[in-house]
Amino acid sequence: PWIESEGNVNKGDVLVVPARKVVKVLISSKDVVHDWAIPEFGFKLDAIPGHVNQGWFFAKEPGSYQGYCMQLCGMSHAKMLTEVRAVSDAEFEAFIKAKGGKLAPEGSSAKAVAAAEAPAAEAEAPAQVAAKPALTSEADLVKHGIEVYQANCASCHQATGEGIAGAFPPLKGSEYTTQGDGSEHVKIVLKGLQGPIKVAGKDYNGVMPAFPQLSDEDVASVVTYERRSWGNQGSVVKPDMVKKLR
Repeated sequence: PWIESEGNVNKGDVLVVPARKVVKVLISSKDVVHDWAIPEFGFKLDAIPGHVNQGWFFAKEPGSYQGYCMQLCGMSHAKMLTEVRAVSDAEFEAFIKAKGGKLAPEGSSAKAVAAAEAPAAEAEAPAQVAAKPALTSEADLVKHGIEVYQANCASCHQATGEGIAGAFPPLKGSEYTTQGDGSEHVKIVLKGLQGPIKVAGKDYNGVMPAFPQLSDEDVASVVTYERRSWGNQGSVVKPDMVKKLR
């Protein structure tokens, strides 16, 4: 499952995570280089402007753990403390639901689970395995786009599309997801975006990685999902557009 933690660590925010599970962390910085650490987990990861680092930690037991910045980063370095709160599965699920989020299937995305199960199904009854339908209608694109989004995008932009203040821009109400024919939106997904960017009137330091490994259908689906969700009224994007923009 992914974790939703809003704000900056130097404001004393609490990061809620499930106990006894491996937690993936994506971290960046808005200003200078920091080094976020939780000593009790044996975990330390650099936060670098314009770059997203990823790492993993494991909380053996529920409880509260102290996080620090281990890099001398400026005058407020000594105040850069944060709390990591490890909770039971039930408490974590309640926390995610209260935030408007949704847990991914245990250990994998829904798409990965389906891919793992497909060979077994073919072995049992090859003649009964139907060909994957073409993704042409808006409904089909949005349905597949939910899976792609949960597996690749929700950890930064959140299940609600609201992003994380000061770190990852929102997709909900963004000019990139509501305006134009979607071509600029597709280019960002395919090629990434590094450097300053203004979204919905606020400044961000773009650290969007490129996703060229996604198929034309995957990109069209996730872009359409983002442009037609959370109240957005952007245009539908078809796989043919993605193919031309690669």
